[in-house]
Amino acid sequence: MNRLYYSEVITMRRLFTSGLVLLAALLALNLLFLTHAGADENWQMGNLAYAARRLGVQPGVDGKYDVASLFQAIIDRLPTLCVVQILDPPVVYQGDKATLRVNAFPNAYCEIEVYLPSGRRSEADGLGLKKEAGANGIVSWTWLVDREATPGTGHIVVTAVVGSQRCKDTEEWQVLAR
Repeated sequence: MNRLYYSEVITMRRLFTSGLVLLAALLALNLLFLTHAGADENWQMGNLAYAARRLGVQPGVDGKYDVASLFQAIIDRLPTLCVVQILDPPVVYQGDKATLRVNAFPNAYCEIEVYLPSGRRSEADGLGLKKEAGANGIVSWTWLVDREATPGTGHIVVTAVVGSQRCKDTEEWQVLAR
């Protein structure tokens, strides 16, 4: 299965954002061109007002809509991409510390669930904490694997929350016998 990596998603979001901003800029230039070409101001303001109302933009104190507010409304409605990717799932011996690094959307709130090879959810110190990803999107957890943990393959689930969106990534991890 091909994965969409964080850097590719950010690049796609930037292109998408650029495309919408370009579209809004073209709309604004069209309105300005129509003004200079002698178009009726009422007709021009009617079109801007129609677009602004569709986007939920309120008129200014003078009762008119401005292009900057329309641009901001378009940008505010861009979808937020929720991305989380587990980096380097741990392979650890019983009784050792495990560390998991995650690449998430910058400033996303992340939480982790670690399931041992036995299927039981780990309650090790440090796993119950929600953490905020840094500006670079990296967040990590470290915990002590029980000396009595069953050797084998378990799984880790990381959930990231960005705005109202939630996304998850699941990876296997290994507990080795001493």
